[in-house]
Amino acid sequence: MTIQTKRFIELSDILAVRLTCKHCGATLSFPIGDDKLKRDQSSSPFLSVCPSCHQIWAELGGSSYESVITRTTAALNRLREILHGNPPAPLGFSLVLEITPETVTDQRKETMP
Repeated sequence: MTIQTKRFIELSDILAVRLTCKHCGATLSFPIGDDKLKRDQSSSPFLSVCPSCHQIWAELGGSSYESVITRTTAALNRLREILHGNPPAPLGFSLVLEITPETVTDQRKETMP
């Protein structure tokens, strides 16, 4: 038997963006509203290498994906402002994100009488 519980979060529940280096395990966490996450493409890169081991992070084949990360967090911040600002926009819906549920598998073995 498998049991699943759906889990949802509101945008206002997202507190930070956390990056963990796949090479050394160092973590870097930025509050979702951090100015570094609001940079435009002309700003100096801050996610190109791990600050601990200097392993390349957001670059692949000569292209940087840092702007994708900053645009995504900027879009999340803009949605938060619209939906949860003061006053919130008078939209006809609420928005939540569904996240991967934890799956628990029942390991009990049923025996025949």
